[in-house]
Amino acid sequence: MLLFDADGGTIIWPRGRYPCMRMRIAQRTTTLLLLLLLPLAATGQGYWDRLEVYRLNKVQPHAAVVPEGERWRMSLDGVWAFRFADRPEAVSSAWTAAGAPLGGWDSIRVPGNIELQGFGVPVYVNMKNEFPSNPPHVPRDYNPTGLYARDFTLPDAWNGRRTIIKFGAAGGGLVLYVNGREVGYSEDSKTPAEWDISSYLVAGENHVALKVLRWCDGSYLECQDMWRMSGITRDVLLYSVPRDYIADLRIVADLDTTDYRTARLDVMVDLNRRVAGGAVELEIAGKKFRHPLAAKDWFVMMMPEVGEVEPW
Repeated sequence: MLLFDADGGTIIWPRGRYPCMRMRIAQRTTTLLLLLLLPLAATGQGYWDRLEVYRLNKVQPHAAVVPEGERWRMSLDGVWAFRFADRPEAVSSAWTAAGAPLGGWDSIRVPGNIELQGFGVPVYVNMKNEFPSNPPHVPRDYNPTGLYARDFTLPDAWNGRRTIIKFGAAGGGLVLYVNGREVGYSEDSKTPAEWDISSYLVAGENHVALKVLRWCDGSYLECQDMWRMSGITRDVLLYSVPRDYIADLRIVADLDTTDYRTARLDVMVDLNRRVAGGAVELEIAGKKFRHPLAAKDWFVMMMPEVGEVEPW
């Protein structure tokens, strides 16, 4: 696991048998762009039935970079307002707006399966789908859908920074809304889904809403020997990061094959958004390396030569 100083944008490589490694972004920028935007309008209609759409507006998967201290993290686990519907097409979007009346709604615990909390039926199947197969389509007349909603208060200290929402696992398909605006879509019920929701937030109280479908076109790939259920099944977390920060880091150590003593590193630094300039600096055992960032770069590759080492 990597730790970073959330105020200074510095990654701290854990001490151990290797020298301490520090990397920082040398210049902050003001342009805020989301990564990996698919060229699709965010309409929220039928994503779950289209092979070309399996993610929308999500943050690129990355290592577990964790802000230091509870100041920059907020759990959204607990009790959410909940309503159960027979199919996603039968649901309006009025409930996604801030201040939407949720009187008469049920409650559900997060994380947890929908079917184990009194809504829908868990089904065990070995090799077949629990619905009539017609790949890549799923039933339109019956596709159990859970509607989740809750409010949270944005800490004052988070203003001017980036706020990421992370769902440890949810599925089959998930549509996310913040303050009545659609943010994005995700499939794959066993991997994390993250969105940068900074531009959707307001100071103070905010409203987050989810539409979780039991089946999507990805369900055909998840047809395995297991209990078939749906819902938000792992933790939900909000965390705050600087505008510019190192989101992921890959380091591959190698030797120069001409002498098998000179150490070479293959370093990839992922900034998780496009930047307007600046540089990435790398310090290893007292040696400093610097790589300038071109306009719209969102990652850099470095191959520093660090001198002779003793192979093991």
